[in-house]
Amino acid sequence: MDKNPAEVVEVICHFLLRGDIVRCLTVSKAYHQAFAPAVWRTIILFHAQEGVHGRRFPSGLGLQRYRHYIRVLHFSGYFPSEHMSLQGCACLTKIIIQNWFSNHIVSAKYKLMLTNLPYRLANLVEANSGSLTHLVINTGQHQMTISDDLLLALLQCSFLTELEITSAVVPKENLELLLGVCAIVRTLKLESVKLCRLPQELFKQEAGIMVDNEERSSQTLLLPEPRHIKLSLQVGIDDTYDAAMGSYEDQALILRSCTNLNTLAWSGGVISNGRAPTTKFLTALSADPWPLHRLECIDLLSDEFEDDAVARLLAQMDQLRSLKVSSGLGVLSFKELIKEADKGVRGQYQRHCNTIEELWVETCYSLTSDKIQALLERCPNLHTLIASKIKALDIVRGKEWACRKMKRLRVCVEVDDSEDNSGGDILDTSATPVYASKADGSADGRELFWNVERMIFSRLGALIHLQELHLTKSFHGTDDPPRTLNLKLGHGLELLVNLKCLRKFDCSTDYTQKLSLVDVRWMVEHWTALEWLGCFVDCSKRATFLGIQTLLILKKIQYKLY
Repeated sequence: MDKNPAEVVEVICHFLLRGDIVRCLTVSKAYHQAFAPAVWRTIILFHAQEGVHGRRFPSGLGLQRYRHYIRVLHFSGYFPSEHMSLQGCACLTKIIIQNWFSNHIVSAKYKLMLTNLPYRLANLVEANSGSLTHLVINTGQHQMTISDDLLLALLQCSFLTELEITSAVVPKENLELLLGVCAIVRTLKLESVKLCRLPQELFKQEAGIMVDNEERSSQTLLLPEPRHIKLSLQVGIDDTYDAAMGSYEDQALILRSCTNLNTLAWSGGVISNGRAPTTKFLTALSADPWPLHRLECIDLLSDEFEDDAVARLLAQMDQLRSLKVSSGLGVLSFKELIKEADKGVRGQYQRHCNTIEELWVETCYSLTSDKIQALLERCPNLHTLIASKIKALDIVRGKEWACRKMKRLRVCVEVDDSEDNSGGDILDTSATPVYASKADGSADGRELFWNVERMIFSRLGALIHLQELHLTKSFHGTDDPPRTLNLKLGHGLELLVNLKCLRKFDCSTDYTQKLSLVDVRWMVEHWTALEWLGCFVDCSKRATFLGIQTLLILKKIQYKLY
């Protein structure tokens, strides 16, 4: 054991249960010295009410002796004084404060403990400020107050890079300290955090911006910037705070101050009347002059936005790598995706469709089929597309897909003989040969569909880097569901033979797709990297179901069969 480096022992520990590692400690002194770091790396403290009665947690002399091995301290509803007062943990990099209690079982004693928690946590952070890099606070519905002692302790952490606070309250007098902490981290996540309206003295006076036709001179915060931000600030009325606390304009001003911001995930919360004026947020965020020249990734899945607001944001951005929206991607924003962008920060003219790599628009029903086809044609670097549906006619009439780097594709392919091709004012819908006819010049519906399907499969087969493929959607409750791509041999499935990287194939959302044992055997033989398969099978033939199930079990492939 002395000859094995620590890296080898660490790899071995990944294949062992914690109980097995503990037993290795008793083999010899050499084993004890080698496996002790793995045992003490992560300390998780649960409360007895969670069902771990009689469980012994590390404490006493053992805790003090091996504290220098601890890297993660995870408090889950249990905060013993001995662990909250640890000092000298040279390797401690992450502290997690988590509350798993629900409202109806919280005792008065626990509420008192939660009240004293900020002060005790501040002492723990301060005692280990030389190594701490990541702090997570999530007290659930029992919102913890972020005290000035805790914020001052975080300011002393020289290597703090990630801060996650969920369900907390920041008093008005501590806002400036919170902004100071936000300035030193690289990744910031504030979710369901109550903030008062930001004091005007925290802003410097610059060019005014228009918000709801009212002039506002506060523009930029006097603080540095994290690179990744996730904001989900609670907006509402509270007896303890001002009626206008945490306004959307203030949130936008915080973000505009982060001039090195790379990733933004935003969720606006709910106000008293149940409607979130998210347009105000994007209006304030997109105002001139645009300071976020390094912003590349946008996640707006949690709220609804208007098309013009999203288009205004895309027009301001210099480059776009990832876009996740639940609504608002209509004609205006689509034009911003495909048009020539303004001169970027690197001094080059480029379109967003040339740089975008990830696009989530599954619930953007205003993004029609022809527009999705246009994106597949014009986005060479696109590796993830999560969309609603695309019509077969738009695929076969369109040009070859440029997204040869595609790794994850989730879109329902509808094979329909109706020619609904809207959006001609934007797209070039030059006709291309679609169907092969019979020798006598006639073509029945069956052969017409057959040729369409094979052309689509040939497009998919060219995406040799695909790792996840999902081509159906749920039509339960629909009397006349649209016809989808037939995912069987003989209809074009064999043209996907080159998808050697495919790990997940899912058609389990469409009950009209029923695979046979022959189809599944072909998939297993040719998709050598397959790890997960979801599909419908013909339940009337029990032998087919058992055959598919046995085959997948033997190949150690996870499955979901119906």
